[in-house]
Amino acid sequence: MKIPVEGFTDYDENDPDIKFRKNRWDYWSMLKKVREEYVSTVEIVAGIFDTYDFGDFVEQNYGIKISIVDGRITDKFAIVDEKLYTYFVLKHS
Repeated sequence: MKIPVEGFTDYDENDPDIKFRKNRWDYWSMLKKVREEYVSTVEIVAGIFDTYDFGDFVEQNYGIKISIVDGRITDKFAIVDEKLYTYFVLKHS
């Protein structure tokens, strides 16, 4: 698990979703790598990043439906294709 600041903890050990909370830093770092891939393969119009198009890209290429709320990517996601998701984890972890 990658923690952004030494000693920083953003979860409570008694949290029922502790596994999710501990793993979300890995999710964000892998998603950042996918974003670099996305930006290199599509033309960004007028320097504007299209979050919804990125979400479609991730779903089609890696089998992950990322949660987007009000144009912002959240830390929630759903696996819609196990094979593509496995490829995502192997490639970006």
